[in-house]
Amino acid sequence: MIQQYLTYTLRNLRRRPLITFIMLFGLTISLATALVIGLYVRYDAHYDDFHQNAERIFRVNEERFVNGESQYKTAATYPAIAPQLKAEAHDQVQDAARMFHRSGIVTVVKVVKQDSMLAPKTAEAVTVRLKGFENAQKVMLAGTFNNWKANEIALVSNSKSGEAHEWSHTFANLAKGKYEYKFIVDGEWMTDPGNMRRVNDGKGNTNSELWVGIPQPKITLQPVKFREENIFYTDASFLTMFSFPMLSGKSSDALVRPNTVVLTASMAHKYFGSENPVGQFLDFERDEMWEVTGVVQDPPPNSRLRFDFLVSFATCEAAKPDLRTNWHRYAYQTYLLLKPNASPEAVATTIGKLCDRSEGENLRRANAREVFSLQSIRSLEITSNTKTDPETSAEAVWALGVIALLLVIIVYVNYINLTTARFSERAKNMSIRKIMGASRASLIREFLAEPFLLGGVAFLLALGLVELCLPLLNSFTERSLTLALSDTFFWSLVLGVILLGAVVSGLYPALVFSSSNPTLALKGNLRAGFTMQFVRKALVVGQFAVSIALIGGALVMNRQLRFVAEKDLGFDVTKTMIITAPTLTSGDYTMNYTAFKNAVLQLPAVRSVAASTAVPGTQVGSFGGGQIKRLYDNDPAHSYSYDVGGVDYDYLPSYGMTFLAGRNFRQEEFSPNSQTLIINETALKLLGFRSPNEAIGESLKFPWTKTAKIIGVVRDFHQASLHERIKPLIFTVFPGRGFFSVKLQQHVGGNVSNDASMQQTLKQIQAVYDRVFAGNPFEVVFLDDFFQRQYRRDFEFAALLNGLTILTVIIACLGLIGLAAFTTEQRTKEIGIRKVLGASVASVIGLLSKDFLKLVLLAIGIATPLAYWLAGKWLEDFAYRIERSWWVFALAGAVAVVIAFVTVASQAWRTARSNPVNALRSE
Repeated sequence: MIQQYLTYTLRNLRRRPLITFIMLFGLTISLATALVIGLYVRYDAHYDDFHQNAERIFRVNEERFVNGESQYKTAATYPAIAPQLKAEAHDQVQDAARMFHRSGIVTVVKVVKQDSMLAPKTAEAVTVRLKGFENAQKVMLAGTFNNWKANEIALVSNSKSGEAHEWSHTFANLAKGKYEYKFIVDGEWMTDPGNMRRVNDGKGNTNSELWVGIPQPKITLQPVKFREENIFYTDASFLTMFSFPMLSGKSSDALVRPNTVVLTASMAHKYFGSENPVGQFLDFERDEMWEVTGVVQDPPPNSRLRFDFLVSFATCEAAKPDLRTNWHRYAYQTYLLLKPNASPEAVATTIGKLCDRSEGENLRRANAREVFSLQSIRSLEITSNTKTDPETSAEAVWALGVIALLLVIIVYVNYINLTTARFSERAKNMSIRKIMGASRASLIREFLAEPFLLGGVAFLLALGLVELCLPLLNSFTERSLTLALSDTFFWSLVLGVILLGAVVSGLYPALVFSSSNPTLALKGNLRAGFTMQFVRKALVVGQFAVSIALIGGALVMNRQLRFVAEKDLGFDVTKTMIITAPTLTSGDYTMNYTAFKNAVLQLPAVRSVAASTAVPGTQVGSFGGGQIKRLYDNDPAHSYSYDVGGVDYDYLPSYGMTFLAGRNFRQEEFSPNSQTLIINETALKLLGFRSPNEAIGESLKFPWTKTAKIIGVVRDFHQASLHERIKPLIFTVFPGRGFFSVKLQQHVGGNVSNDASMQQTLKQIQAVYDRVFAGNPFEVVFLDDFFQRQYRRDFEFAALLNGLTILTVIIACLGLIGLAAFTTEQRTKEIGIRKVLGASVASVIGLLSKDFLKLVLLAIGIATPLAYWLAGKWLEDFAYRIERSWWVFALAGAVAVVIAFVTVASQAWRTARSNPVNALRSE
């Protein structure tokens, strides 16, 4: 029986090879596209689902309101939340873990154990040395050996020619024991850069450690250093809350002690190769030494928690003991494991009460309030409601899934149209089989065999096509999409859609054909009824409504992205190298930076060099509402959150910032104690000034009692992407250690990152950097590429939508070809008569086209308001956006009309050009 159905189906498919190809092509392309989009949606919708307790793990988010207006949303909250919740809400909170992000230079530490059998001395002569700092005026030594008296022990400078400069002091008879100490260089306290052994004193200080008369390991740094970005300090509970498998060590105690670290498998191999890393040591920034206590499996690609190093939070608490009670610092993410049946809303309310108990009075003085909420870890990646999350819209991801499903539906709609277009031919065939004794059920089964066979072949072809395209797609989307056969739910859903589509698309024509009157069919008098015609037309209207909505949406999206690319940002983004500033330095940092800057400025391709704590496209550090305000101004209306960035005196001119009033910083003001400020327009308004000139000479009060005078006001510029509104920004004149901006000469053309001469310039700059800042990795990006990466997800979504739109239009046109073929087949004799009576080819084409154009016009009426609304929803993600112009949607409709007319006219032209005698011969 199955063989019979298969033979019958293959015979019908061979009889109409063009229609078979159209159906198979459309089904293969749509299924392949739906599979790809399904993998894409599954990837983004299943972030962190692999955790055993994923449904009970939440992240704490905070939203700050000032004067009743929302200032920002953030996942960077207070360090006191986790310990206080565990203590006071233990009936709802099972566990909690904090995460604090850092980046910096990590180096392998080689520890060589000394002979412990040596007899320790009771006292010995010890010389303490500090290299460099030849321009320092006064270098002192303080520590536990002199009760930290800062002005008691002066170091002596050696001034011998031909030798490296050194400051030193010799203790003639230092008693056996362990000592902590620091140098004081011209009033600035610092640890010993030549001594890797450091210790936290429990009072927030990190000191160098000196062992006298006690056998100690010899510590040396390996030559290979790496700058790492994914370093997180976290509580010991992190490894038990989350399901990251431990490959070495125990999850229960790996992060209990201070200065311990757990590495991912990739980092363990990077630093130690095949050697067992547990028990080894790493140095971080010459400030901390970590003991490796475990190795954890790398987080899977679809995990929001991306880390390479997990350092014990006890390390932070040893340096800052107040972290368990601190409600001031905004640098810590907090994750909670709730008990079964616990209410996230109730826990969030409890956090609010704890905050009010500690900070309520300060918040009320600033006319501010903080609202806390809990967000499931499974929704973090596709939710962009905090400034620490990537710009990814959950609605956009699910919209792609809906469009992919519509694409499959349209293909099966085409199958119905193409099948019913052969109504007369198939009806006669069915009638003969009914007269020969075939039952209605067997006829229906024969009809269902065709879509099942086509669907099966198309599915296999689609799998092969997806497998070929996945590497390219993964490269484009920066994801790791795979056809994982183990995902039974995904494949059940895919096969379910295919089977359902085959049943529905085959069942409708099967029922229509099997119920037809065989006598009328054999006489050639059987015609499609009103219901069948209505269904076909409704399906075509639906197809084109979807197509027109997608065309309109794609046009709006591409206009917005062109607006993003062309908008004046308020600064010069072109021909700019961004170099990560060093974190390891010897000698005076300001002097080293000046030497680097002067050397780089000598290069012919370099126009200017500037330093800053942040560059366009990075986040500027902020201070909470009410903390920075005008001197003698207690108006709560002027309490907002201000971003404060440090820059040098060449930063604003290098980027072409426009001054509305006042002046730029001067070189002599380059100091951490500078008393001058520059603000932007937004800060000007929030501080209550009526004009830029009014602000010049006025002073601002900082939370640490510092006051500084406003010397300039610059025009607003876009520090971040156009997704965000311009924030109030205050510039100080000391950049600290962030970034170096190297602006290139304007005559340099093309893509500077690939220009051969620029590669040479880059090598020259690196040589200077390596000489002045030895031991620091040289890292550089080009600002235009770096800044545009903020829109990577937007361009990615636009590209996918454009592709889906083109495919949808093509497949909708295939459906229109089916309906046009059916109509021209039914009206062949009418067209023959009209041609005999003198009708032209153009009039015949117009006759056959007008009915279809009416359907398209109806589709335009349905699709336009839908496209207008959807485009508006997508544009809401941008703080700066285009207006939705009527002509965009009119253009989308016009494109659909042209496509429909060309599609139908091609069919009508072929019929109109045929010999009318052939059409009338049967009469």
